[in-house]
Amino acid sequence: MIGRNVIKHAGPISSIQSILNSSPSVEAFSFGGSGLVRTHLSFRGFNGGQFGETLDGVPLNGLFNGGVTNSASQRNATAFVTPLVESVNVYRGVNDPAHTSIDSLGGSVAYHLLDPAFKRSFGMVYNAGSGGDAIFNTGANAAGVRAVVGTGTGYYRGFQNNVPDWNHYIYGNLIVPVFRHSGFLRFIYNDDRNNGYVPHDVPNDAIPGASIATNGIAFQWPVNQTYSYNVAHTNLDLVDFVKQWSPEVATRLTFFRYLTDYSRSSYTDPTISYLPNSPSAPTFAQGWMNGTISSNPADFAYHLYHNSDQRLGFVARSTFYTSSKNTLKFGWQYVHGHEESAEYWGPTLGFVPQNTYNDAWYQPGNRNSIVQYAEDTYRAGKLLVEPGLRFDSVTTQSLTPYVGYFYSQTFSVGNSYAFFEPSLGLRYRFAKNLVAYLGTGTAFKPPEISAYYND
Repeated sequence: MIGRNVIKHAGPISSIQSILNSSPSVEAFSFGGSGLVRTHLSFRGFNGGQFGETLDGVPLNGLFNGGVTNSASQRNATAFVTPLVESVNVYRGVNDPAHTSIDSLGGSVAYHLLDPAFKRSFGMVYNAGSGGDAIFNTGANAAGVRAVVGTGTGYYRGFQNNVPDWNHYIYGNLIVPVFRHSGFLRFIYNDDRNNGYVPHDVPNDAIPGASIATNGIAFQWPVNQTYSYNVAHTNLDLVDFVKQWSPEVATRLTFFRYLTDYSRSSYTDPTISYLPNSPSAPTFAQGWMNGTISSNPADFAYHLYHNSDQRLGFVARSTFYTSSKNTLKFGWQYVHGHEESAEYWGPTLGFVPQNTYNDAWYQPGNRNSIVQYAEDTYRAGKLLVEPGLRFDSVTTQSLTPYVGYFYSQTFSVGNSYAFFEPSLGLRYRFAKNLVAYLGTGTAFKPPEISAYYND
């Protein structure tokens, strides 16, 4: 586990992924002006689309391609920022069915957001020239009600030219005791908005006058030649009901809504063929389009991409402490997800997207998933044994209601998957800081929705 003491000392532009670098076998870095843009994350040899990111059991991976936040097709979609993270648990392997998601092959990362404190406190951090964060804890009143609210904004330039990034968030977490303090309700709201430019690849020395070798490591293409401007809005609403029925039985029921809305506007000078994504280059998308509206490269100088998804669901969990040495856990998760992806080209800034005219595609899709699991934890001295079993059921439908560059006719495609995933974990503590563990089992991952686009 990565605790609050480590997290609170992270730098002002650290992302929720970059703090994972303090954990073994994790590599995380970002390409933009801040840590909130185009994150690369690998975990024990698995890439960012092969392990799960979760928040209190809520899956965070992108619905379109299964990638972690701030990556893949939603380059700057920020679920939440580092100052709001209370702790992070890193689960390696497949022997933790209670914490994996349908995108997990090599393990999961489980975040827990900042909870209200029992004592009143106020903290404010100002980063000179960049922005700041303010977080206020109300402390508990006579009835035990407590809350934490936070807001922050930041403007980051990074070390590269022409790729600034701006982020703003609002956070609230309210805890209300119920059933004579044997349970509580938790309400979490987080809204994050990010606008930023993403750097394009720059050759080292292949192009005279337009390379790192001639301009230095800070060089990035001038915006009058090419740029990629990204706008993302992420919203999380969560209601948590936790109840301790007896010393032996506890339950938790979580309802959530998770929304991500992302768009990217980009431009490339059609007269410069060596620029990234140049419409006059032989490798431009016209070579693999079904048809085009024009053969003039200038008609493809501007590009618009949109990707949004929304998930509604709940997670029901129960824990039975059958003895001082044994704990049983059962869980049931349901998620309904809807996503929309569209791509357009045009000749001028602010061109009007028109389906069946200048669209590459417009494709909505739906994915429903059910996860059920049972896990046993048995402790015998320094030995811990964890057998588990998961059942995943995933149904996907991808629609193509309009003809576009890539498709000559409308169609829909979909299928269903069902997986049983048995696992066994063993852990032995030789000393306080010396632990050996072994995990074995089977893990499956359904294809991301983008895989259906070429069917």
